[in-house]
Amino acid sequence: MGEGRTLPFQLQEVEKKIYHEELECTFTCHIKYAESYLAKGEKRLPLDKAIITIHDIGANHTQFHGFLQHSDMRCIYRGITVIHITMPGQEEEGDDLPKGFKYPSMLQLGEAIGVVLDKLEIKGDIVGFGVGAGANILCRFAMAFPNRVLGLILLECTADNVGLLEWAEDKRVVATLHKGINASAEKYLLWHHFGSTKSSKTMTKVKGFLTKMGSQSAMNPPTPAEPPSIREQEMDIYIEYLRTQMNSNNLGLFIESYMHRVSFINKLKDELNVDTLLVTGSKSPHNRRVEEMAQHMDKGKTTFLNITGASTDVMEMYPDRLAESILYFVQGFGLAASQRRGSLQANRKLSLCSTMMEADAYQTAALP
Repeated sequence: MGEGRTLPFQLQEVEKKIYHEELECTFTCHIKYAESYLAKGEKRLPLDKAIITIHDIGANHTQFHGFLQHSDMRCIYRGITVIHITMPGQEEEGDDLPKGFKYPSMLQLGEAIGVVLDKLEIKGDIVGFGVGAGANILCRFAMAFPNRVLGLILLECTADNVGLLEWAEDKRVVATLHKGINASAEKYLLWHHFGSTKSSKTMTKVKGFLTKMGSQSAMNPPTPAEPPSIREQEMDIYIEYLRTQMNSNNLGLFIESYMHRVSFINKLKDELNVDTLLVTGSKSPHNRRVEEMAQHMDKGKTTFLNITGASTDVMEMYPDRLAESILYFVQGFGLAASQRRGSLQANRKLSLCSTMMEADAYQTAALP
């Protein structure tokens, strides 16, 4: 992760609960903005330029905090409001959703984003930033309300149905989550968020997690090795977060909804009519399906970024590369025209206030 620099402005955060009458559930919104961009004496939030984020399964709004606080990304708050939308029941230490509650489908969640934005009184167009299930939801929102979206930033997004093997694993995990976070859920969510790997060190770490939970791997405990890598530390932190902050019952309902998603891959070319930055890691277990999604999208509106060496944890392990791509992308909408990069200027001599010709030349990752 990059070293922090002092922001030239103070960030403020407001939490708002948005109740959706038809779905009978609440969306929690954390709105971050730079106080200095409020007009003098103005009390209304600056919502004419906004980026909205939607998280993946096994996560909530905090999934974006580390990346957006990275030294290369914090300039995004200059004149832009960031709205983190947490799906029903997925907030930290959330109460159980009502017994018998039917969790909204991916399509319903996508359409519900329009209601949330209306209640927040967001009048301007937005850029959506989603990961996994959140990216899927944002695609559905953009197809339902194309006139409200400037562009989409989608990490590890798939547009098809769940695969047979993943469906079987999801079903097994969901069946046990009402009893609490368990070894099966941890193993599945580690795969989903960090990807499979042949690294003996990483596999030792996973076995260590299962041993702590009293699984059968305790009979064959891992041999102590060198200190964990940064990636392994991220995995360790994530598991602790799952155990202490996430409501497992509500998480199971969200996973089940994602598991039953309906494919829209054949609608992409005709109905997803917004500029899109589609990102995956070359070692991600979702890579093939993300590539397949890219092939069904409008090539003139799609930039496909396949980060070499990365797995699913692009925000955590490759923040420099992702930040550069995102800032160039939003520059095209006039949302980062005056921003300058810090960490990459020395070795690449690039600036985010470059001309649009330079920005266009950068689109080397676009589909042919």
